[in-house]
Amino acid sequence: MLAPITPRSRTAREKARASEAREQRASLAGRLDGARERLMEIAAHLRETAKMEPEALGKRLAEEARAIPKDPQAIEARLYDLERDREAIGPVNLRAEEEAGEHAARLQIMHAERSDLTGAIARLRQ
Repeated sequence: MLAPITPRSRTAREKARASEAREQRASLAGRLDGARERLMEIAAHLRETAKMEPEALGKRLAEEARAIPKDPQAIEARLYDLERDREAIGPVNLRAEEEAGEHAARLQIMHAERSDLTGAIARLRQ
């Protein structure tokens, strides 16, 4: 047999529900803060990578998506044009950025050595 519901047991249940609701709200607030932080990170990464605001990038991608033809022949022609454009670029040095960094470091060393040498020559002439 079930115990009768008393005002005291009702209040205890209400307090328990309120406590659970507060815990859930705090958990959801934490998740929301994390999501907002991640959104800011992603937006910053997009700005850095695409060199444009995320909203502008979205508009640009939407326009490009509309420009894609729907029929198979037009898609094939577009693909052929893109392949031809890629071939026109010619061979690409995949290490170019890395090599540029190496050359920049080497140039700095050479400038430092030149400065040392001109300083030494100046001291010898005195």
